[in-house]
Amino acid sequence: MCLPELGEDDSDEYDVCCGALHSYVASVFFCVIDFWSTCSMFFLIAFFHYHDDSLTWPVVVPLFVLYISFLSYLSGPVGLYVGHRLLIALYYYRIAVIFLFALAWLVINSNERKTTLDIVLTTLWFLTAFTYFFGWYVHRRTYKFFSTRWVGYDDGDLVFAAKLRAQGLPVITYNIREYFASINLERQHKQQPATAKQESAIKKD
Repeated sequence: MCLPELGEDDSDEYDVCCGALHSYVASVFFCVIDFWSTCSMFFLIAFFHYHDDSLTWPVVVPLFVLYISFLSYLSGPVGLYVGHRLLIALYYYRIAVIFLFALAWLVINSNERKTTLDIVLTTLWFLTAFTYFFGWYVHRRTYKFFSTRWVGYDDGDLVFAAKLRAQGLPVITYNIREYFASINLERQHKQQPATAKQESAIKKD
């Protein structure tokens, strides 16, 4: 996680909600809203059309999109936790696609016959589009934060971090990949003196 960097970030470049929240924290909150929004829309649409004789394309298409959206949901929480830019980018484009789909489906649904169910679904799609527009705005800044953040001299240079850790100094790692890479480099750094001693002993013999 990048909590140490959030504490050291004094710039307002990544703040949202009138400067009240860092975009990373806002993205974590949005992940919770995203989960409940996706699940709620899926089950509400399924519930409203449960007694239909056959499911038509205006029902099947949004259910399919919401199902795919749910399958790719974990790219957000996992990407934010481990600091993986590819997962964060995937989640960003997922939010953008859902927003555009909700906007398009809002227009399609508003042109349907004006029954009570149509009005309810149109309202739900409007709320969904508004929710994911906010998520798109927040997560765009979060993705920029992970792409341009300064992570510190020890975390940026894995070799130097391994040397510091070998000396017993505390070094913070910010994601799983860098953690295992630094551990491997630390092991190699510790093996270098032993290898040098063996080579010097062989030369003496």
